[in-house]
Amino acid sequence: MILIRKTALKLNTEFIKLNSHTDIIVISVPHHHDLHSPTYVNNEIRKYTRNLFKVIQAFDHTKFLELEFDCIFYMRRRLHFDKLGKAQLAKHALYIQY
Repeated sequence: MILIRKTALKLNTEFIKLNSHTDIIVISVPHHHDLHSPTYVNNEIRKYTRNLFKVIQAFDHTKFLELEFDCIFYMRRRLHFDKLGKAQLAKHALYIQY
């Protein structure tokens, strides 16, 4: 799992560097609501989000959007947003200023 986290972080960093000509909004990875909080998966998601935030701070054209939605904004398996979740995401993204 650590290798996956480092690879994903590296790929996201390369993407941000290659697209320096445009503004980028990076959204935090939501934790799994179907799992209890102190699980291995949720701990890895928390570590990845923290490392991603540190990387993003080095770039002026990138903003970080931390999402902490309740499980009511997700579909049945709690991995994808429903209509309310998508509307909340759009509302949060609307107020980001560069």
